[in-house]
Amino acid sequence: MVFPIEGAPAALEQVFLHSASRTLVVTDLVFAIRRAENLRSWLVFKLLARTLGHVRASRLWGSFRKDPAAFERSLAEVLTLDFERLVVAHGEVIEVDGRRVLEDAVAWLRPRALLATA
Repeated sequence: MVFPIEGAPAALEQVFLHSASRTLVVTDLVFAIRRAENLRSWLVFKLLARTLGHVRASRLWGSFRKDPAAFERSLAEVLTLDFERLVVAHGEVIEVDGRRVLEDAVAWLRPRALLATA
């Protein structure tokens, strides 16, 4: 099943749920890069995206969001899905507790009032 992340049209982000394996696949929503391979990667992931060494949504999402309410609804829907494994296009696979890891990774993007009820 495919779930678009709405509210950020420039990103064109979609996440993919493989129900049989309880796996969620994301492309640019979350990064899980533990170390940089070179100086250019270090500059991008440490200074620009601020994701190096963390499982986290890039700080660039702050500028991608054009409709925060639609973005929040999309994230809330994704966080209700039944998945354990989180596969990210950029970084390491999260084998266990993927839903909690994703929730933590996107927490800074979500309004506090809505986060408490999700």
